[in-house]
Amino acid sequence: MPCGHSVLLLLVLLWQQVLEFRAQPISTVLVRTRAPFPQLTLCPGASQRDYGLLRDMHLRLLNGSISVTDFYNLTTLVIPNENGQMKVADDITRNNYIPGNGSFGAWRQRFYMIRDIPFGHRPIRCTTFEPSAYLHELATNQLEVTLFLSVSSAFTHPLNFSYVLYIHGPETPNVGDLNDRQLGVGAPSTLWQGLRPGGDITYRVTAQLRRLANVRRRPCRSETGYSKAQCLKECLWRRLAAHTGCRLPHMVSAGVFLPETSGPLDHLPPCRLLVQMNASRDTTYCHRFQDRREYLPRRCPYYRKFTYSWSQADEEAADQAAAAFDSGSEPEPSTEWCPPDVGELPMTEADQLVPRQLLEDMCGCDCPPACHQVVYTLHDTRNIIGDDFICRTNLHLKLDLTTDLVEESLSFTPSTLVANLGGFIGLVTGYSLLTLIELTEHIIRVVFHKLRTQPNPASQGVVSAWN
Repeated sequence: MPCGHSVLLLLVLLWQQVLEFRAQPISTVLVRTRAPFPQLTLCPGASQRDYGLLRDMHLRLLNGSISVTDFYNLTTLVIPNENGQMKVADDITRNNYIPGNGSFGAWRQRFYMIRDIPFGHRPIRCTTFEPSAYLHELATNQLEVTLFLSVSSAFTHPLNFSYVLYIHGPETPNVGDLNDRQLGVGAPSTLWQGLRPGGDITYRVTAQLRRLANVRRRPCRSETGYSKAQCLKECLWRRLAAHTGCRLPHMVSAGVFLPETSGPLDHLPPCRLLVQMNASRDTTYCHRFQDRREYLPRRCPYYRKFTYSWSQADEEAADQAAAAFDSGSEPEPSTEWCPPDVGELPMTEADQLVPRQLLEDMCGCDCPPACHQVVYTLHDTRNIIGDDFICRTNLHLKLDLTTDLVEESLSFTPSTLVANLGGFIGLVTGYSLLTLIELTEHIIRVVFHKLRTQPNPASQGVVSAWN
């Protein structure tokens, strides 16, 4: 039998093993695999600049002739469907219209709410491409995908992009509705790239896969479709809805696209007014939506279709701006073109004003990162901008999705702990762990048997009295 010093040494060794088990050490392995074909989300690069339309829709919203959902539908820019196509080099006989459905997948629309610094928040409509199983099969090897995007006048501005492209996995992308401070440390941001009108751009797309271990010091969630960005958005929505008592059209669940509007707040009624932060209280209408006049030359064949009626002075100002744009000079920003019945009118009467923290503060939101992460990277290979293609943008994506999966796992599992405990016990005492378990079981059985067979003093007294 071991002496007292040996028993003390054994206890120290066993406690060290327990501490190491509680520390949850992690080991990493690399597995060669293939990343899934990414989802592509296209958002307008410019905001709605028809201030007369916006003012009219606000007034109609205020008098109750349209709903907030109607306001979103009527005031957010929609990707023009003329000549917009998606082609794959390995299957040139097929194509997908943008937006639309086809053999390669489906382009589906959804509302988002982004912050338009410094004037407040505004809704936008983005279109997300969900790849089909057929396209996933084509992406087994290197694959080239080309997007031919029509650019209407409403989407163009010399200081902005015509489109913003987001490349992401199956999770809900962050399209500017969350900033880096709100996302926090450890959350991968959605890869994005601005696309300018007249561009013929080529990018190489690679991917990185990570499968994190869920440990106490860095928890993660492994539910299918979960993303930290969507969790943070829903946390903000619930906090805002608790204040307003209603829901807005962009508050929908992950993977839900128009015309569906189901979300985590379906038990609440739709809002009757827009929601805006208090800081926008004194902002006048044209200042809130301040932007320079669109400078795209009206030689695009579908320019008129996406432009609302202007006065003669507006037409002349647009002609001068277009000429300046063609010559390469930029006119000075001016608000003289702002309609006089719109420019000085505050828009707060059509808004439900709330404290800023209800729209931006993430305090109290418990949203760990996803355990399974897909991070895509863009490598610029060619970028050509030409006036000959000012009415469209061509984007070529060369995808190489073969990558290494960085997989984490616990290196000190419960079975490892039991094996180490048994080894140290055998080393110090000379007994195996199974022997000690059997000995302990035998002692417990003997003690229990003696307790059951021991006569009860009360019953002995009754027997003696009877005799």
